[in-house]
Amino acid sequence: MMGRGAKMGVRLVLTMALALGLGLAAGGRARADIGSDHPAAILVFPKLLVDTANGLDTLIRMSNVSDTPINVYCFYVNATPICSIPGGSCFPNQLSCQANIGGQIFIGSCIDNWQPNDFTFRLTREQPTGWAVSKGQSTNCPFLDGFCSNSPATKCQRDTQCGAGNRCVIQPCLPLDGSPLGRVGPGGQTNEGAIPLSPDDPFIGELKCIAVDENGQPVARNDLIGTALIGRSMGPQSRMQLLGYNAVGIPAIPGTGNRNRTLVLGGDASAAEYEGCPNILILDHFFDGAVDPVLQNVCVDSVCSLSRTPCDTDAECTKNTCLGATCSVTDTACATDADCQNTCNLGNNTCTLTGNRCSSDADCVAADYQVRLATDLTLIPCTEDFEERRLDLSRTVAQFLVFNEFEQRFSTSRTVDCFKEIQLSNMETSDNTRSIFSAGVAGTLTGQSRIRGVVNDDNVGRGGNTLLGIAEEFRCQGPKYQFPTCDLVDAQRTLSGTGKNLHFQGRRPQSDFIYLP
Repeated sequence: MMGRGAKMGVRLVLTMALALGLGLAAGGRARADIGSDHPAAILVFPKLLVDTANGLDTLIRMSNVSDTPINVYCFYVNATPICSIPGGSCFPNQLSCQANIGGQIFIGSCIDNWQPNDFTFRLTREQPTGWAVSKGQSTNCPFLDGFCSNSPATKCQRDTQCGAGNRCVIQPCLPLDGSPLGRVGPGGQTNEGAIPLSPDDPFIGELKCIAVDENGQPVARNDLIGTALIGRSMGPQSRMQLLGYNAVGIPAIPGTGNRNRTLVLGGDASAAEYEGCPNILILDHFFDGAVDPVLQNVCVDSVCSLSRTPCDTDAECTKNTCLGATCSVTDTACATDADCQNTCNLGNNTCTLTGNRCSSDADCVAADYQVRLATDLTLIPCTEDFEERRLDLSRTVAQFLVFNEFEQRFSTSRTVDCFKEIQLSNMETSDNTRSIFSAGVAGTLTGQSRIRGVVNDDNVGRGGNTLLGIAEEFRCQGPKYQFPTCDLVDAQRTLSGTGKNLHFQGRRPQSDFIYLP
């Protein structure tokens, strides 16, 4: 038996369900917004890193989720800055842009770079592939060309060939090449095409991949999904720092593409071929310089948990002492513990180890070990011209609205010229401690930044000036008052890192465009 109220509730639910069903039927196609958690026709990997000399590389993994093979047309975008002096380098350290000529040091300048390099490959149905950006991948990738972790010159196929406690490291690629080992896809399918290695080494840039048909024309197939892992080997113990993120997927709108070489993202519903990029990017983050509220350097099994230095007591993990001619926290040379003390140099009024301003030793205190946080942000434009390379179409002013935990608001802006990778506290100043993204200025540990590309009226009809990106959060070791500026390139100070996809909000009436050659 149902009471009168229950009957009314059932009728209300049925009425709402019927109205919703009619609304969906009358509203046309269902929209699938861009995102990092579902398949799409365009995949965007905003940041790739390669520096093989220092053990830094990126692993790309991509899958075809459909039961039909798919062709993929990709672009490596090389944004590695170019040093104006031959032989100099701007990445990973722009201070390396110099050369010794005839015994004299010449310092150059770093020139922005944006060079696309295209390639095409084929994915079998319901199968993944993967490759290290520094190595690329071909269909006859030497899958057996592994090496022992304890002896890189020793080839192997299995861990047991490398001895107890060691492993066989195999090149991270998945070739379905129909070889005698039986590496074929469902129904005997094989991959076709080759994936080149990175355009430069060192290299920083992005990867954009588009679903195409047998003739290389864009096709409305939302069947691609991918991830990126950026990692760095940390030394002979094979310790590896890794951070990862999901590729940003831009779905195609079925039945709308005109199959030409200009892809229309969002905007006018009658013209859009793909879903539009977000109007606003949202990043929840720690403010740079915030002291990690959880991690502490304590003595565990005779080793400091974070700095990995030998110890007998917790005190040895929090004080900067001289161990083996090197200060345990700052890694500076020393003969005695006194050399590791943070004192005030009255000649220039700065602390000897941390560089902070001081008027006495009391201002420098001891160089206690702390873990602080720093965030790197990478932004790229949605509009890109791979055909004529009109870089002005991609130039965007990014506006930032920053809120602390008390909902106090700060703001700044930064121009994004095709590719921008920068630590948050360098967004508007070279002095990190004075930035609105600094914990000391913001006044709280955490905050939220809302990022919006400003519409350029001159570009309407050629580019909508929206942005995509990722964030990387790093935990940095160092003396008590040292402001963190670490990242994966800084192997000495970086304890850990994690990749973070940004949140998306809203659409805008202007379209973005990808111009294919």
